Amino acid sequence: MRILSLLSAFVICAAALLATVSGVAAQEDATPTPEPTATAATPTPTPDLSVPPAMPAGITSESDSRFCWTDSSDNEDGFEIGVEFCDRSFTFTVGPDVTCIDLPPEARLSAFPDDCFGAYYLTVVAFNAAGRSFPQLWWMPVRKGEPPTPTPAPTVVAPKTGAPLSGDDGGSGWALPLLAAGGSLLVLSAGLGAIIRGRHPARD
Repeated sequence: MRILSLLSAFVICAAALLATVSGVAAQEDATPTPEPTATAATPTPTPDLSVPPAMPAGITSESDSRFCWTDSSDNEDGFEIGVEFCDRSFTFTVGPDVTCIDLPPEARLSAFPDDCFGAYYLTVVAFNAAGRSFPQLWWMPVRKGEPPTPTPAPTVVAPKTGAPLSGDDGGSGWALPLLAAGGSLLVLSAGLGAIIRGRHPARD
């Protein structure tokens, strides 16, 4: 009899525990799962096309023909690249968001003529319908060889004082002999006058 009582108590406790566990499981199943919250996308700012773009940042030379720069604006329609050296000038245009250019052979630094001495200039300008940015400049002095040595002008030596004159200058070659003859005549006349006065002294 006592065994039956214990068995009944055990069954009742097991049934109560099972009911409790089932109730907790049912309550957990009934809890609604929260839905994920949607994150709002950050709007992309609209470029201001009413003002000129900002000046590109520093230009770098990656090779003899490839040059790159930093895009400092978000409203450019493109970039204008200018190349100048010697008496040559080139202009190239690329689209927006482009930050490098490969120059054609005739505009490269290696195309600098041997007989030209100066500098190689490269400028980058951003532009749109509102205007142009300030130019960003890159330059390099170039000297491929020694400049040509100028030919010295011929030296003209002036004749020394008292040098004899040529006889083909319209008769001027006879000037010195005539002057010498005139001086001799004056000396001779003075001597004759002295002799005459000696022979015929002046009377009181």
